[in-house]
Amino acid sequence: MSAPSSDEMYARLMAIHRDACATGHYEVSYYVLLAALYLASEMGDDTRLTAIAREASERQAWLDTHEPTHPLSTRPGHPSAFQVLAGIALTRAERVQAKRPGPSRENGQ
Repeated sequence: MSAPSSDEMYARLMAIHRDACATGHYEVSYYVLLAALYLASEMGDDTRLTAIAREASERQAWLDTHEPTHPLSTRPGHPSAFQVLAGIALTRAERVQAKRPGPSRENGQ
């Protein structure tokens, strides 16, 4: 049995995240999404990092609307877990983009 590729592992993590959300295991979904964030970061995949940020923001909005008393829901004066995760994902996506080679300013391109 061969080890899964990073792409396969990412797909598995996102599937587990969705399953955890669908069954009300929001803490599990948070930590699995965090694992996907770290994997996407290791892969240097800004597209996936941006998708994780969007998913985290959407999950936070859903929790705040449908489960406002849940421990991961937004509380006044406290950062919400999924929004923090979204911020980390966006910051890492920006770092990946900044490291990407672009036109050189020295030779006028």
